[in-house]
Amino acid sequence: MDKYLVCEWALSYGISLSEARRFTDEEKKEYADWYKEIGFVSLGNSMELENINWRELEVILGRPLNKSDGSFQGCDNQAYIIDQSQWDALVSLNKKREKELKEQKIADEKESARKYVEWAEKYMKSGQNLMTKDECQKWARNYNNVMNEGGYGYVPELPTKEAYEAAKNYIESL
Repeated sequence: MDKYLVCEWALSYGISLSEARRFTDEEKKEYADWYKEIGFVSLGNSMELENINWRELEVILGRPLNKSDGSFQGCDNQAYIIDQSQWDALVSLNKKREKELKEQKIADEKESARKYVEWAEKYMKSGQNLMTKDECQKWARNYNNVMNEGGYGYVPELPTKEAYEAAKNYIESL
Protein backbone atom coordinates (compact mmCIF):
# COMPACT_ATOMS: atom_id res chain seq x y z
CA MET A 1 0.00 0.00 0.00
CA ASP A 2 1.46 3.32 -1.10
CA LYS A 3 1.54 6.15 1.37
CA TYR A 4 1.42 9.78 0.20
CA LEU A 5 2.05 13.18 1.70
CA VAL A 6 -1.15 15.06 0.92
CA CYS A 7 -2.28 18.65 1.18
CA GLU A 8 -6.06 19.03 1.45
CA TRP A 9 -7.90 22.22 0.62
CA ALA A 10 -11.53 22.37 1.72
CA LEU A 11 -13.47 25.59 1.32
CA SER A 12 -15.37 24.78 4.52
CA TYR A 13 -12.38 23.91 6.69
CA GLY A 14 -9.25 25.41 5.16
CA ILE A 15 -5.90 23.85 4.37
CA SER A 16 -4.35 20.85 6.09
CA LEU A 17 -1.54 18.34 5.67
CA SER A 18 -1.69 14.62 6.32
CA GLU A 19 -0.45 11.25 5.23
CA ALA A 20 -2.93 9.34 3.10
CA ARG A 21 -3.42 6.30 0.94
CA ARG A 22 -5.69 5.35 -1.95
CA PHE A 23 -8.65 2.97 -1.53
CA THR A 24 -7.98 -0.75 -1.35
CA ASP A 25 -9.71 -3.00 -3.91
CA GLU A 26 -12.19 -4.02 -1.24
CA GLU A 27 -13.00 -0.37 -0.36
CA LYS A 28 -13.44 0.58 -4.02
CA LYS A 29 -16.52 -1.67 -4.23
CA GLU A 30 -18.43 0.84 -2.09
CA TYR A 31 -17.86 3.89 -4.29
CA ALA A 32 -19.02 5.27 -7.62
CA ASP A 33 -16.80 4.46 -10.58
CA TRP A 34 -15.68 8.08 -11.00
CA TYR A 35 -14.49 8.24 -7.36
CA LYS A 36 -12.81 4.84 -6.96
CA GLU A 37 -9.46 5.93 -8.37
CA ILE A 38 -9.30 9.46 -6.95
CA GLY A 39 -10.41 8.92 -3.34
CA PHE A 40 -7.99 9.23 -0.45
CA VAL A 41 -8.10 7.78 3.06
CA SER A 42 -6.31 9.76 5.75
CA LEU A 43 -3.78 7.86 7.85
CA GLY A 44 -4.33 10.29 10.74
CA ASN A 45 -2.29 13.05 12.32
CA SER A 46 -3.67 15.86 10.22
CA MET A 47 -1.99 19.26 10.63
CA GLU A 48 -4.12 22.38 10.12
CA LEU A 49 -2.48 25.28 8.29
CA GLU A 50 -4.67 28.09 9.59
CA ASN A 51 -2.48 30.95 8.44
CA ILE A 52 -2.09 30.17 4.75
CA ASN A 53 -4.53 31.27 2.06
CA TRP A 54 -5.38 29.53 -1.19
CA ARG A 55 -3.23 31.87 -3.29
CA GLU A 56 -0.11 31.00 -1.31
CA LEU A 57 -1.03 27.32 -1.51
CA GLU A 58 -1.25 27.52 -5.28
CA VAL A 59 2.23 29.08 -5.49
CA ILE A 60 3.84 26.40 -3.31
CA LEU A 61 2.05 23.58 -5.14
CA GLY A 62 3.18 25.06 -8.44
CA ARG A 63 -0.13 24.33 -10.16
CA PRO A 64 -3.68 25.64 -10.29
CA LEU A 65 -5.91 24.41 -7.49
CA ASN A 66 -8.39 22.95 -9.96
CA LYS A 67 -5.73 20.36 -10.92
CA SER A 68 -6.00 18.11 -7.86
CA ASP A 69 -4.97 14.48 -7.44
CA GLY A 70 -8.27 13.52 -5.81
CA SER A 71 -10.25 14.16 -2.67
CA PHE A 72 -11.15 12.80 0.74
CA GLN A 73 -14.59 11.53 1.67
CA GLY A 74 -17.01 13.99 3.19
CA CYS A 75 -17.07 17.66 2.41
CA ASP A 76 -16.16 19.27 -0.88
CA ASN A 77 -12.35 19.24 -0.94
CA GLN A 78 -9.36 18.91 -3.19
CA ALA A 79 -6.31 16.82 -2.32
CA TYR A 80 -2.83 17.22 -3.76
CA ILE A 81 0.03 14.75 -3.53
CA ILE A 82 3.09 16.74 -2.45
CA ASP A 83 6.73 16.03 -1.78
CA GLN A 84 8.66 16.62 1.44
CA SER A 85 10.03 19.98 0.27
CA GLN A 86 6.49 21.27 -0.41
CA TRP A 87 5.35 19.92 2.97
CA ASP A 88 8.22 21.72 4.68
CA ALA A 89 7.56 24.95 2.73
CA LEU A 90 3.88 24.91 3.76
CA VAL A 91 4.72 24.28 7.44
CA SER A 92 7.37 27.00 7.37
CA LEU A 93 5.08 29.54 5.71
CA ASN A 94 2.30 28.76 8.19
CA LYS A 95 4.68 29.39 11.13
CA LYS A 96 5.92 32.60 9.52
CA ARG A 97 2.36 33.87 8.99
CA GLU A 98 1.42 32.91 12.56
CA LYS A 99 4.35 34.92 13.92
CA GLU A 100 3.43 37.90 11.72
CA LEU A 101 -0.19 37.76 12.91
CA LYS A 102 0.88 37.68 16.57
CA GLU A 103 3.21 40.62 16.02
CA GLN A 104 0.44 42.53 14.23
CA LYS A 105 -2.02 41.79 17.03
CA ILE A 106 0.43 43.13 19.63
CA ALA A 107 1.10 46.23 17.51
CA ASP A 108 -2.65 46.82 17.11
CA GLU A 109 -3.27 46.39 20.84
CA LYS A 110 -0.41 48.76 21.64
CA GLU A 111 -1.77 51.36 19.22
CA SER A 112 -5.25 51.00 20.69
CA ALA A 113 -3.87 51.43 24.22
CA ARG A 114 -1.82 54.45 23.11
CA LYS A 115 -4.92 56.09 21.59
CA TYR A 116 -6.91 55.40 24.76
CA VAL A 117 -4.21 57.01 26.93
CA GLU A 118 -4.05 59.98 24.56
CA TRP A 119 -7.85 60.35 24.64
CA ALA A 120 -8.00 60.11 28.46
CA GLU A 121 -5.20 62.65 28.90
CA LYS A 122 -6.89 65.06 26.49
CA TYR A 123 -10.11 64.60 28.47
CA MET A 124 -8.28 65.41 31.73
CA LYS A 125 -6.57 68.46 30.18
CA SER A 126 -10.02 69.82 29.34
CA GLY A 127 -10.66 70.12 33.08
CA GLN A 128 -12.60 66.88 33.53
CA ASN A 129 -11.77 64.22 36.08
CA LEU A 130 -11.69 60.56 35.18
CA MET A 131 -14.46 58.55 36.79
CA THR A 132 -14.25 54.98 38.00
CA LYS A 133 -16.04 52.35 35.93
CA ASP A 134 -18.96 52.29 38.40
CA GLU A 135 -19.24 56.08 38.43
CA CYS A 136 -19.14 56.14 34.63
CA GLN A 137 -21.92 53.54 34.37
CA LYS A 138 -24.09 55.58 36.75
CA TRP A 139 -23.36 58.76 34.76
CA ALA A 140 -24.25 57.00 31.47
CA ARG A 141 -27.52 55.70 32.95
CA ASN A 142 -28.45 59.20 34.14
CA TYR A 143 -27.45 60.73 30.79
CA ASN A 144 -29.61 58.19 28.95
CA ASN A 145 -32.59 58.83 31.25
CA VAL A 146 -32.40 62.60 30.71
CA MET A 147 -31.25 62.94 27.11
CA ASN A 148 -32.93 59.86 25.61
CA GLU A 149 -35.90 59.75 27.98
CA GLY A 150 -34.77 56.35 29.17
CA GLY A 151 -34.95 54.87 25.68
CA TYR A 152 -32.33 54.09 23.11
CA GLY A 153 -30.06 56.75 21.75
CA TYR A 154 -26.61 58.22 21.80
CA VAL A 155 -24.70 58.01 25.07
CA PRO A 156 -21.15 59.39 24.98
CA GLU A 157 -18.37 57.08 25.97
CA LEU A 158 -16.00 58.46 28.57
CA PRO A 159 -12.57 57.24 29.64
CA THR A 160 -12.39 55.57 33.04
CA LYS A 161 -9.63 55.51 35.64
CA GLU A 162 -9.30 51.73 35.49
CA ALA A 163 -9.07 51.57 31.70
CA TYR A 164 -6.62 54.48 31.62
CA GLU A 165 -4.33 52.78 34.14
CA ALA A 166 -4.65 49.42 32.38
CA ALA A 167 -3.74 51.00 29.02
CA LYS A 168 -0.72 52.78 30.52
CA ASN A 169 0.43 49.58 32.24
CA TYR A 170 0.02 47.58 29.03
CA ILE A 171 2.15 50.03 27.06
CA GLU A 172 4.82 50.03 29.77
CA SER A 173 4.85 46.23 29.90
CA LEU A 174 5.78 46.09 26.22
